[in-house]
Amino acid sequence: SYTANLTDYMYDGPYKLVNESLGIRMEIINISRCLNSGFVDNNHTGENKTIAESFNKIEENIKSISANELIASSIGDHLKNLENAIENYKSAYENLYARTQVEGFTNNVNDIDASVISTYSNTYNKVIEEASILNENANEIMEEFLTDADKTAKQSTIISIALLIVAILGVSYISIYITKTLRDPLVEIEDAANKMAEGDFDVSISYESKDELGTLADSMRRMANNTNEVINDTVNVLGEVAAGNFNVSTNVEFIGVFKEIEDSIEKITNDLSETMSQISSASEDYKDKLIRFHVIANSDSEEDQNLKLKVRDAIINYLQPKLLESESIEESELIIKKEYDELEKISKNIILENGYD
Repeated sequence: SYTANLTDYMYDGPYKLVNESLGIRMEIINISRCLNSGFVDNNHTGENKTIAESFNKIEENIKSISANELIASSIGDHLKNLENAIENYKSAYENLYARTQVEGFTNNVNDIDASVISTYSNTYNKVIEEASILNENANEIMEEFLTDADKTAKQSTIISIALLIVAILGVSYISIYITKTLRDPLVEIEDAANKMAEGDFDVSISYESKDELGTLADSMRRMANNTNEVINDTVNVLGEVAAGNFNVSTNVEFIGVFKEIEDSIEKITNDLSETMSQISSASEDYKDKLIRFHVIANSDSEEDQNLKLKVRDAIINYLQPKLLESESIEESELIIKKEYDELEKISKNIILENGYD
């Protein structure tokens, strides 16, 4: 909270003061630039609007600085001097601007009374001087703040380091004590955990106690035993399935996430059993409903085998439309026998077309 307050003070105090004091100087310079542009461009009325905005910004910055009581108390006299200088400068400018609005003014600065020019010049120099003093004071306040903040930060660092050292020593002592007291059961539990992480659930944990470590050891023993039982039972079921026995089920209780494994095993065995039954039934239904058609090549050479395939394809293309309306295997056999001569003719044509006789 101290750091937060320090940060807020920096941005609402010195940092803001430097920016606003610098802004006042920039607006004063902008007024002078616009006044000169008015003479160069003979556009005093247009530049007057910009100059009025600059005076308003200067007044806003002064009000903002005055609103910070802590900052204002440090630069009160300088701020008051600047306000008076701004008022005099504004009055001198308005008097000068009024001369540029007189009918018949030729935009020649020599046509304006020397006293008006002199008054404007003196008030401008004064306001620049006071603005510079304010800006210098703002920079000094910022430097003082940063110096104090640096000292505070160093002190805080030293205190923090000291507290950290004390904390480290305290924690080290407590850690050594706890390590000496709990090292053996922790090592035993760690070894068991490492074995289980490697897939070996045949572990033994001898540590027993009513404290947190004892509870952990008991939980790990139960987890290892339950996992071992699930794994062994799953291996047994999968071995039966691999041997072709699909009427097998799990023998131990699958709990937690293992319940999903049990459900999957049951689904796999049921689905495989049903699928094998369907395959067996389908084989029985279709083995007596098929007509085997063979085209035998002269040899196993690539040319003879390709010729065989062409003959087969031609015969199938010819028979397929004729067999579509067949309602029994007997009817199909009659159709094929009836077309035997044509099939022989088709085969000879294919053989001749491919350069064989």
